[in-house]
Amino acid sequence: MAKVITIQDQLTSLEEKLSSGDYADGAELYQQIDEQIRALSKQEIIDNQQALSAIHTKLLNLAQEINTARDKTRKDLSNFTTNQNKLKAYEIPR
Repeated sequence: MAKVITIQDQLTSLEEKLSSGDYADGAELYQQIDEQIRALSKQEIIDNQQALSAIHTKLLNLAQEINTARDKTRKDLSNFTTNQNKLKAYEIPR
């Protein structure tokens, strides 16, 4: 149970990092969480099935939020680049 509680604490920390936009540290923390989950024994998984199910759901939701943010950033960057190119087309040489 102690390992699962540690994973839950790290998941909370991961949510905070991602909400503040700290994606580099968030990626490292995600990697640590993943390694800890994979290191759990079968008995630990059986004993903590509900808690691990909740962790799994949270991780899926975070992944979906990250993908949405990434897609929005790509679209915004594309729009910015397109607008910059339009402005350059109307630029008058001096």
